[in-house]
Amino acid sequence: MVMKNRKLSLTAVLLIVFFACLVTFMTTFVLLRSSYEAKLGDDIVSGEQSGSGIDFDKLLEVDAYVRANFIGTIDYELAMQYMLDGYMYALGDKYSVYHTAEEMQELMNESNDDTPTDEIGNDVPTVEDDATGGIRILNVMHDSPAMEAGLQVGDVIVKVDDLEVTADNYNTAVNNVVGEAGTELTVTILRDGETTELTMTRRLVRSEAVFLEMQENNTALIRIYEFTGNAAEDFIAAMEEAKSAGAERYVFDVRNNPGGDLGVIVSILDYLLPEGPIVRIVDASGEVVHTYTSDESDVVAPMVVLINENTASAAELFTSALLDYDKCVTVGQTTYGKGVMQNIITLPDGSGIRLTTHYYNPPYSENYNGIGIPADYEVQMDASAIADPALDTQLQKALSLLTGEESGN
Repeated sequence: MVMKNRKLSLTAVLLIVFFACLVTFMTTFVLLRSSYEAKLGDDIVSGEQSGSGIDFDKLLEVDAYVRANFIGTIDYELAMQYMLDGYMYALGDKYSVYHTAEEMQELMNESNDDTPTDEIGNDVPTVEDDATGGIRILNVMHDSPAMEAGLQVGDVIVKVDDLEVTADNYNTAVNNVVGEAGTELTVTILRDGETTELTMTRRLVRSEAVFLEMQENNTALIRIYEFTGNAAEDFIAAMEEAKSAGAERYVFDVRNNPGGDLGVIVSILDYLLPEGPIVRIVDASGEVVHTYTSDESDVVAPMVVLINENTASAAELFTSALLDYDKCVTVGQTTYGKGVMQNIITLPDGSGIRLTTHYYNPPYSENYNGIGIPADYEVQMDASAIADPALDTQLQKALSLLTGEESGN
């Protein structure tokens, strides 16, 4: 009898353990599923967007096994980050990404460009260099510490003070360029296969997106570095100043322009174009959900747009819209090819996602996403030559077209 009672007790214990594990598993299921629903949204969890949706049973089976058997410590926050990174990566769209809370804060800080900042003057137009992971310079602001120190378009910053720049710490390195006014910054650059150190002193620099340079023969050269902040107001002011100076023809330089805000580019094109469509916003089904239009006033004058492989997004819309209305010819190289727009969604914990949600199509022509816009007059040139008018053969070509030395538009 004693042995029988002990056997029953052991069975009871096993049952208790079984049900405890079951409760733990179900609790894990509910909590993890709730966490995913909060982060990804009910429509994704239910599979309404893509049919089958996420296989939570498989995910939770792996999770339960790992919890029960892994000999190490599980960093659940890191695991969640990698899962969300992987989810966005699986979309196959390089513009759709998951951002941590820290990265989201950096994005918000970068978007606040209406006030002076303590910088060196390379400003926003930089990209990660594919070969080195360094900071490739796309533009250098006029009268800035960067320009005075000799930083040039096309240089790659491979070291910021003592920090070696890599793909893993790229954002940190970019942020380290900014500092208090009066402090020194030393960067090591890669140029033509050789490294050079440049030292500069940070000072208050106001980010300016538009510059007017009057050329000979009543030609206005207007460089547009990005379509953000006050760029629309600055562009219109530059145009009015050019007209007052007697401008009769225009060169618009959007080389190395990474794009910007839809509202800014719409305002600029409204100023330049006659009555009609400016841009058509198209959803995933191909339906035009909104069309931005221009009023009847426009600018009538010969125009050339300078473009290259780093002309992207809103800068491509600027180019294609002028082409659609036969307002210009283009000189340079085929553009980058980004004809889609993204929405940024902030999640409750401060993290967020940047998701491609729409195409933006030119007024009449086809979308150029993944293709780019070819130049009417192709002129191959190293990007660093933009800083020197004597070497800027693309600009020279544009000016010769406008002054009648060569036949143009």
